[in-house]
Amino acid sequence: MSGGVLLIRHPAAGIEIEFAMRKQAIAGWAISLAGTALWLYGYYYTTGHAAFVDWQIHTPWWIADFLPNSEAEIGMALICVGSAVTYWPPRV
Repeated sequence: MSGGVLLIRHPAAGIEIEFAMRKQAIAGWAISLAGTALWLYGYYYTTGHAAFVDWQIHTPWWIADFLPNSEAEIGMALICVGSAVTYWPPRV
């Protein structure tokens, strides 16, 4: 991998595939993965930490169930930020 380009070769099939990925996209994927890990930790393993927003009052129950505490909220925010960074258009 050099210059943000990953070259995959399959000698038996005679195939070469080149993937170009910007550093911004790699950072976005890393942020999204960290957010997913934090959301899973908050959703499955952590109890007792109050959420920043009372989701049960402001949203339907099926949305409120995804954000039970502050760890899950921060994780979901990181997932959204990582998605925005990944698909943000480049400067020309």
